Amino acid sequence: MDGDEELAGFDGRVAHRERIDARMAEWMLQRTQAQALAEFEEVDAAAAPVYDMADIFADPQYQARNAIITIDGVPMPQLIAQLSATPGAVRWAGRAQNQDAAQIRAEAGEGQSDSL
Repeated sequence: MDGDEELAGFDGRVAHRERIDARMAEWMLQRTQAQALAEFEEVDAAAAPVYDMADIFADPQYQARNAIITIDGVPMPQLIAQLSATPGAVRWAGRAQNQDAAQIRAEAGEGQSDSL
């Protein structure tokens, strides 16, 4: 795609984004994540891996920032902003699935059901 005049400017890249996306997908499928990131780094291009939950739990930066907390045995994100005067806190993991279903249905005038 290098040297393609249609892709030289922003408008051209937007107009041909499907072609670019298809070519990038093909390129990425031929490489491991580490290989792709190394090639991006070689040409000083901005790139970063897309994390899954295992990556997030293993990332030293997440750990250093205490970005993952566990409440009632449930790991979850910590509040992003940790303000000194008003620090905030996650106090509970949330209600169980369908815990309020009967009440909601009763208030809506509907019959009982196992789930919403």
